Amino acid sequence: MKMKFLSNRQIGIAIIIVLILGLISVAGAKVGNIKLLSSIESVNPQLNSSIAALGKLIEKGENSALLQQQLEMVVSNNDEFAELMVIDKDATIIAAQDSKAIGQTYPIVFITNAVKGVPLPFIYQRTVIPVSAEKYKVTVSPDLMFKVFGEYKDPDSKSYHIIGTYHVSPDFTARQDRITQFITVLLQVYHICFILFWLLLSLWVYRDAQRRSTNAAAWGILTLLTSIIGWVVYLIARPMFNVCPACGQEQSNDLKFCTACGVSVKICCPECGGGLKEEWGYCGVCGHNLSD
Repeated sequence: MKMKFLSNRQIGIAIIIVLILGLISVAGAKVGNIKLLSSIESVNPQLNSSIAALGKLIEKGENSALLQQQLEMVVSNNDEFAELMVIDKDATIIAAQDSKAIGQTYPIVFITNAVKGVPLPFIYQRTVIPVSAEKYKVTVSPDLMFKVFGEYKDPDSKSYHIIGTYHVSPDFTARQDRITQFITVLLQVYHICFILFWLLLSLWVYRDAQRRSTNAAAWGILTLLTSIIGWVVYLIARPMFNVCPACGQEQSNDLKFCTACGVSVKICCPECGGGLKEEWGYCGVCGHNLSD
């Protein structure tokens, strides 16, 4: 029994559905992230100004001793903090509420997988923590909220993050965890949709190339490797079809008669059989006067 394969029309519909699902999941994750951030910011707005003062010292390129002094002042003025730290791009602690933590590595990995706010389904930049690093022991509690307060760059464009934990109610933490899980699920759906779109686009090109009697495998692999770029190149280079005026079957552009019903699908020169256009007065191949 011959297995019926997906038609290009069915594959095209599947691509549209996947695109819609992907856009909905990205939009939902974006809205959830905005809600999460606004909820966190609303807990204690005065923390922001204190953190901003510390961030300005980083941007001025002040030494770690001055950063430590400013950090201790921020902590002393805000009882909400359980931990507050400044870490560099390698997650090494350079200033901390607990001075003994300086020089240790905070067990956090920053992953950048977005271009202009749009997440990508693969990682292209991440923090690498050395295996031999002495890792800081993080305090975990239901009434502690972890937050990356901001990223700041010094005059040499070196990146630093201000991170820490502050006291909140366990109910608040539980709500934030639910929102985070919701965002995570939506991003997973987006990643799946992205991969499905890539595969379905390659399959569409492969099936279309098969119908046009061209090198289907080569075009399918090209699209699989380059995605939309390969698809666009294929659309430009693919052989064109003629549609039979009698039965509607698509026929290769080099055929003169329909392979399904035998009706002529191309105007041909009666002298040499070359292809013609209706507005021509003479054959472009043999010069025959078509008015005769």
